[in-house]
Amino acid sequence: MAFNTTAAIIFAIAVVVFFTLREPNLKKKKPESIVADPEVNSRNEEVEAQQSKWEELGVLASHTWQTMKSDIKYPVCCLGAMITRLANVIISVYMLLWVTSFV
Repeated sequence: MAFNTTAAIIFAIAVVVFFTLREPNLKKKKPESIVADPEVNSRNEEVEAQQSKWEELGVLASHTWQTMKSDIKYPVCCLGAMITRLANVIISVYMLLWVTSFV
């Protein structure tokens, strides 16, 4: 029972960390032809600043979902990474149980 509880806690932490990581904020200077009206730019910056953390999470989650649906290599890579990480945990738990069976 303790192994199931620990696995559930680790899985929940991994999901939370996965969705809270953000891309770095790399603002590039736009050419003056595109940025013509400073009033429009200030309104856009206000809207971006007013986004809550939950709205940002929703935007990131929807972007992640669209990326996963767009190409098969992303879900396959995620599945492969999950399998390789879980294999280490499963083998270590098996070895621990195997060794303790001799005691």
